[in-house]
Amino acid sequence: MEGLFSTLLRLEWDDVPSKILIYSEDYPKIPRAKPRFIDEFVLEQLNSHLDKLPEYIATMTMIVQECGMRISELCTLKKGCLLEDKDGDFFLKYYQWKMKKEHIVPISKEVALLIKVREDKVSEEFPDSEYLFPRKDGSPLKQETFRGELNKLAYEQNIVDKSGEIYRFHAHAFRHTVGTRMINNGMPQHIVQKFLGHESPEMTSRYAHIFDETLKNEFTKFQEKLVTNNGDVLDLDEDNEVDDVELQWFKKNINAQVLPNGYCRLPVVAGGCPHANACLDCTHFCTSKQFLPQHEEQLERTEELLAIAKDKQWQRQVETNSRVKERLEQIIGSLTG
Repeated sequence: MEGLFSTLLRLEWDDVPSKILIYSEDYPKIPRAKPRFIDEFVLEQLNSHLDKLPEYIATMTMIVQECGMRISELCTLKKGCLLEDKDGDFFLKYYQWKMKKEHIVPISKEVALLIKVREDKVSEEFPDSEYLFPRKDGSPLKQETFRGELNKLAYEQNIVDKSGEIYRFHAHAFRHTVGTRMINNGMPQHIVQKFLGHESPEMTSRYAHIFDETLKNEFTKFQEKLVTNNGDVLDLDEDNEVDDVELQWFKKNINAQVLPNGYCRLPVVAGGCPHANACLDCTHFCTSKQFLPQHEEQLERTEELLAIAKDKQWQRQVETNSRVKERLEQIIGSLTG
């Protein structure tokens, strides 16, 4: 109505009110929509039936679950979207249509491999198309196709919500799910904002109110010094876009699994660790100063066990505990130095 009056005044119609009749506070407040995320109960069912989806739809599903991009951005992914840094870790580069800018996020090696396989297949079948998920005419896949295949799968495989009703998938819900999951896992809100490519903190705060009670003060310090199991400091190289400090922070934290004494850089999507209790000998292990008390306590216990093993002449225990002692001394030295 306000727009109508403004237009009439501009056109100088007769009998138009000469003063403001409706003020902004007169309009009813529109309730703020809450994020619509996919429950883990549903996601587990979906992921157990991925093999029943067409190959390209399954690949898209894995990508969107990890990256949380908008469906328009997923459908228009282009060949050559993978970037690799000096450590052999991967990032996905795509165009955000809403923000009108390029965006880069870290991805796991497993999803990077899926993208490589897809690129090879598309290059062979659609050599003239620039898209990763093209239609027969080379144009990008329609959003309705992705959504339709997921809902067809839900119907055929009886993918249900907790009330027992067939679940209806909405493509944008995957983006809400990634944002909600990151907030729930204690990820700082400004990092979630950067990861999802939100223009303002207010956009990200939509996810924050759901799990406020689970937020920690900080997951880890930005640019916190991280050291490997050999005591080597993990360097952050700022020479190019793939080695950007913030992107490297993403890589070490968003995909990391938290351990009692540090972090495992093996992505969560890779599944459980096959080397239980072998973190100090694992190249995926890294730690920081916040875990220093645990390392000092373990070193003290290790020295006690080493003394007993030497006294009893248990050669294998001497070798094992000597190696652990050496690792811990290297780690503690780097963290305190």
